[in-house]
Amino acid sequence: MVKRARQLVSLLGLGLLILLVRMRQPDPSPPAAIHPPTGSLPDAGTFAAITGRVSFVADGDSFEMHTEAGQTVRVRMFGIDAPEKGQDHSNRAREALMARIHRRRIEVRVIETDAYGRLVGEVFRDGVSINRAMVADGWAWHYARYSNDPALAQAERTARAERRGLWRGRQPVPPWEWRRSLN
Repeated sequence: MVKRARQLVSLLGLGLLILLVRMRQPDPSPPAAIHPPTGSLPDAGTFAAITGRVSFVADGDSFEMHTEAGQTVRVRMFGIDAPEKGQDHSNRAREALMARIHRRRIEVRVIETDAYGRLVGEVFRDGVSINRAMVADGWAWHYARYSNDPALAQAERTARAERRGLWRGRQPVPPWEWRRSLN
């Protein structure tokens, strides 16, 4: 009986170890939306807007905020894709987003909720689109798979041409290709 209990404890410990290792690995899948939007950003009035202060910036395109309603929510910025943790330029992209929104009051115009439970939307601070600013500053790509917003496309073309942000060095790898290479 004691031997069987030890075996069971060993198996449970091994299972827990495997689970912990898997949880520490980055998610290689793209931040796909449940119903990916097709088109430009919606007109005002077709989405919900929430306001609050940013409490944590995870990377160059996602963060947590405390809403004025007292909730903590996770947000994924619509139409852009910034370098992932562990990828070249990821720290600088995160720092660029932190400089714009950390501990600041922002508005998120929510478009949907993604497969990870994050709100997906366009982020504004003082009336300025932070999504477009991150692309224009060269710290994120226009994520054309989910958005055909011409302003984001133009912002990326300009950032590339003027070698801003991650476009300064060698040809950067888009996050969706980097995630795919992890498989």
